[in-house]
Amino acid sequence: MRLYLVGLLAIVSPLPSASGQSSRVEDWRWVSFGVAEGLPSPIVNVVSRASDGTMWAGTDDGPAWFDGSRWQRVHLADGRAMAGLRVTRLVAGNGGSMVVALGARLYRVAARGRGVALLPADPSALTMPEDFVVDGDDVWRTYSRADRWTLSHFTGGAWHDEAWPGRAPGFGFEPRLYRTADGRLALTVGGTLWVRDGTSWMTRWTLFAGSGVITHYVPSSRGAAWVVVQSPHSQQGVWTHGVGAGQAGWRRVTQFGREAPVAVDVGPDGSATAILGAGDFLYFDTGGWRRLLAQPRLATTRSLAFDATGDVWFATRRGVVLWRRQSERWTQWRVPAATPVNRVNAIAVAPDERVAIATAGGIAWLDSAGRVRLDDGLPKTVFTSVAWDADGALWAGSGGTFAGIYQQTNGRWTHRGDIPGMAQVGIHRIVPGRDGSLWLPDCRWDVRSTVAARGAPRVAAWNASRCRRPCAARDSTTWPRTRPACAGS
Repeated sequence: MRLYLVGLLAIVSPLPSASGQSSRVEDWRWVSFGVAEGLPSPIVNVVSRASDGTMWAGTDDGPAWFDGSRWQRVHLADGRAMAGLRVTRLVAGNGGSMVVALGARLYRVAARGRGVALLPADPSALTMPEDFVVDGDDVWRTYSRADRWTLSHFTGGAWHDEAWPGRAPGFGFEPRLYRTADGRLALTVGGTLWVRDGTSWMTRWTLFAGSGVITHYVPSSRGAAWVVVQSPHSQQGVWTHGVGAGQAGWRRVTQFGREAPVAVDVGPDGSATAILGAGDFLYFDTGGWRRLLAQPRLATTRSLAFDATGDVWFATRRGVVLWRRQSERWTQWRVPAATPVNRVNAIAVAPDERVAIATAGGIAWLDSAGRVRLDDGLPKTVFTSVAWDADGALWAGSGGTFAGIYQQTNGRWTHRGDIPGMAQVGIHRIVPGRDGSLWLPDCRWDVRSTVAARGAPRVAAWNASRCRRPCAARDSTTWPRTRPACAGS
């Protein structure tokens, strides 16, 4: 797919081959976000993806979510920001929500920060809620007390201690909670993985019997799993377990040696990324694990997460870093600087990928070689709108340079002065409807709009005095967007 930007003549070039590391880690692929981009603090402890695809960051001064351009703070009902305390964990819940460990309490934040609810405190737990998972509306966590670990479950609005699977571990066998690839609750105790099936726990596998902790359990889309082990013994490192393999199926991932990554995640396409304590950067795809050229800004990474598109976000002590792993690079096409054609007002792409451009110097076309040429069949004047209709005809208008609208059919342009109301007004914007019609709003005169639907013009009157742009309704109709909301009559 190609993507075009209004404001400059640009076309996305093909993604470079992944065979060489230089194509994956070019400088243009890296973007840094700090306080200037909306983060509450430059010290970011964790990044996570919500179920609706929104990326979240937990900083030393509260959480924030990314709106596609900037980071936005989360606000309480009284308008105060969730700030002043360190976020240690972010776990995605249902409907785009996020459960946030802020200070010593847990908060459930609605999608894109639209509401905040403080969960009741766990009366038995004296430690901060750093290890927990979300299961629908329920929350599970572990905590230690009197040198023993306890499992606690938040359900029905209250916390309840649960029976520990097997014998509760003591010091040196720190447990961790995870989710399996099929969404079930998982608990690692030392080198053993337990999986909850209904109301009971079952042992899935045991990697080692000595002391240590599985700091990361990463199930892959192919059914296998990676685990990261921190241990004073020889088990430390990264291990993988094949589908259906028994105890003998464990294999050390040699590319890590006996180093345990501080952060690792798997992407939607089965690829994976890991960061070692010294900042070494490892990447996994169909060619296996390999080391890539590390960015200095990744040396303080504490957490990383893939987004829904396959790009990777890193939480560092210098802000959030985005690796545009899946992004394609922009290529700019320009004509001589002195011509007004360089000022682009609108772009329309036909189903057969023909590209028509409304410029300050006329209607232009982008050919297969990337050259921009003006259409000689139209005046060399300012055009502000262009769109294809359902029959493959191209329409072009101006916000006042000339009245009416032009239609191109079979390569020939026709000035449509026959459309009611078009003799005195200019068309600043053309909006395709969901049903294939074209809406031609005129918001400067008598707010009258002409609709062209498969060559059958008709007029729709809008009872609005200050419309800015139309918006499409769910029933395939279109109404003007008024201030402050989108309304119709």
